[in-house]
Amino acid sequence: SVGASRLVDAGGVALFVAFLSNELGALRGLAAATLANLICCAQRQDAVLDQLRACDARRPLAALLSSPTARVALHIPSRPFAHLNASSPQQRMRQAAQAQADLRRRERDSYCQAPGCRAAARALNNLMLPHHSIALPPDTFSTTDESAFLSTNEFEFICHHSSGSLRDCAPITLTIDDDEISGRGMDSLGDFSVRGTAKRDSLGAKVLHFSKTYGTEFEARAGRSGHVAHVLWSGAEDEGYFGVWEVTSSDAHFELR
Repeated sequence: SVGASRLVDAGGVALFVAFLSNELGALRGLAAATLANLICCAQRQDAVLDQLRACDARRPLAALLSSPTARVALHIPSRPFAHLNASSPQQRMRQAAQAQADLRRRERDSYCQAPGCRAAARALNNLMLPHHSIALPPDTFSTTDESAFLSTNEFEFICHHSSGSLRDCAPITLTIDDDEISGRGMDSLGDFSVRGTAKRDSLGAKVLHFSKTYGTEFEARAGRSGHVAHVLWSGAEDEGYFGVWEVTSSDAHFELR
């Protein structure tokens, strides 16, 4: 567009790269989202890529990525002894059961990516693979997308290293049942299974969290932690999902290793 061309000509790319290191997380995320969208401008794509490489934008973008295994505890208020004030045995039993359910919910944790991770992952994807660049509105715009998580059960699972080189490309069959995702596939290392969750974030965007485990289905169900962890966000229409992956570590951390 004309606006994107003027922004590139005025040196806006270097300015937004500088914003990637700002103290404000919202500004970092907005800068990453803007850079990702600038790469999608076909008329000035080469100029944008040259400026990003000159600024070594890959380094601050990678610093915004957070681990797919990063989790935070959910603190849900509860009243564990409220059933003691019940006026009848039936109410007491119901409220005691509800208190136990509340306790189980409070003990759960949830996946959590640092602010800007989604935008930085997309910007890196566009920077390393400009022929697969994905344009999306800034995260400040809520989405009303009500489409299904999966348009088909058959996908290609394509992983790239941080250098942009292809790591693997494997066909995989995925299914979603009650917010849980599962599937099976095969890559250069052998057969694997995936298990995780499929939920929408606070903005309504579709997010997949899952682990990939090599071995038999029995081993996967025996409680073994996955060998590779993934977090994927929905891309533009018919463009599948994009995100980050890492070899699963033994500790809960946030920085992508």
